[in-house]
Amino acid sequence: MEITPQEFTDKINALATDPQYPGSNPDYGVELVQKPFGYDLQALGDTDMQFIRDCYREVYKEFQPKPTVLFPKA
Repeated sequence: MEITPQEFTDKINALATDPQYPGSNPDYGVELVQKPFGYDLQALGDTDMQFIRDCYREVYKEFQPKPTVLFPKA
């Protein structure tokens, strides 16, 4: 299902802070940043980006952002 980049980011943040999702943390989050080549995710605070990559994969299974949000780098 196609969604906007902001909706995609919101779903990642919701999963990252969901107390029922293993590894979540209420302080984790990312923000959507527009770059010349498209959209990217930037960590907020001490967010574990490996965990955010796991959240990205989970959300992407059901929702695909248009235009694309790049997979977070290490």
